[in-house]
Amino acid sequence: MKTAFVLLPLGALAALTGNHSVMLWAVYTLGQFLHTATKADAAADVAIAKGATYREGFRAYLFKNRRQIIARKFLGFCMFPIVWDNPSLVGLTELFEKIGPAALVGAGGILGWFSDSVGDKVFSRFFKDVPIDPPSEA
Repeated sequence: MKTAFVLLPLGALAALTGNHSVMLWAVYTLGQFLHTATKADAAADVAIAKGATYREGFRAYLFKNRRQIIARKFLGFCMFPIVWDNPSLVGLTELFEKIGPAALVGAGGILGWFSDSVGDKVFSRFFKDVPIDPPSEA
């Protein structure tokens, strides 16, 4: 429900200005953050099974993985314009030519979810040995 309160004003702004890029970036960002939230939700469910509260588990996931999450978001935001302006890089040229502007906004949300999912898999596979906290000075 809260999502509608964010997207409706942005949709109105996009309609008034005739610029769909505002809505596109909003939906892309929403897709990225919803993927992160589902991962945190799953971690919270595990924490509940161990006796913690949902809030503690959700926050623990976000805190423990904060550097990876920030890096994933940054790289995703850097890659989005490259992929969006050059759909042939990922084989989306035909799809982008066939669908209208409203569907392109939906595609932006799907790309947001997908980019965070890929970033999550890459970071968890290749950077799992990176220490979460810097070494303490003793």
